[in-house]
Amino acid sequence: MKFNLLFALAAFAMLVPPACAQDASNSTPASSPAASNATLPTAKLTINQINADLAAARAANKAGRFADAEALMLQATASKPELLYPWVVLGQAQLGLKQYDQAQASFKTVLGLDPSSRTQASGFYDTNRFGAIAAPSVTGNSDAGRSERTPEVQGIAWSNLGEIYIRSNKPADAQSAFDRAARIDQKNAVLYRNNETILFFQAGDAAAEVDAADKAIALDPTHARLYYFKGQGLLEQATVDPATQKVVLPPGCAEAYRKYLEMRPSGQFANDARTILAAAQPPH
Repeated sequence: MKFNLLFALAAFAMLVPPACAQDASNSTPASSPAASNATLPTAKLTINQINADLAAARAANKAGRFADAEALMLQATASKPELLYPWVVLGQAQLGLKQYDQAQASFKTVLGLDPSSRTQASGFYDTNRFGAIAAPSVTGNSDAGRSERTPEVQGIAWSNLGEIYIRSNKPADAQSAFDRAARIDQKNAVLYRNNETILFFQAGDAAAEVDAADKAIALDPTHARLYYFKGQGLLEQATVDPATQKVVLPPGCAEAYRKYLEMRPSGQFANDARTILAAAQPPH
């Protein structure tokens, strides 16, 4: 008998809306960044102008004014398409607008891939209603005039492509993209894994959520929330004992909740974890 998860997830209903997976039947073919910029003025902007526009676009993205950020970065990328940072900020704006095909093309441009190819990719912008560890931003203190594909730049591009795949219901591609981000940019690998875990939770993919949580915990076991999300993912496998009407948790589930409570006894999810454990049948 499948365990009813409503009591476990009720607290989250007001926090996070369901992930908006893209309907493939309504999607439009991916267009190249060059095509998107074709109607823009061809006047060349100076590096100083582009840096100023980058700062303005980052602020607009942070404030949720994604269309404003997109407009600024379309001009910047049309003027100097060889620069990487404007493409990153453009992709983040397009992701915020749920323009997944366009955002994918922008991040593939960052990686030097053909935007029309089917090469796997990934992405997320640094807002999260769970307060997840934000992705590092290559544009925070960077000069637009630099164009190196550093590990950090590649990691951010692959991880952003990862979110696009999750939101487009392509979990295997998303996992591959986050794997690339973590492998290439090892310094920030735990950040990518943390966000991967939460994005899969939002998408309702319990198996991928547990896999991402395990990978994140292996990198850094000090983040309590990862144990909670692992428990939430495993909870999907819970059943109810017909004789006792008690919840039977799958292996590792109770341990994950207890680890969270050990680390954060007064944490954000402590009451939920205690409720689930109290409803569970003790192991034989």
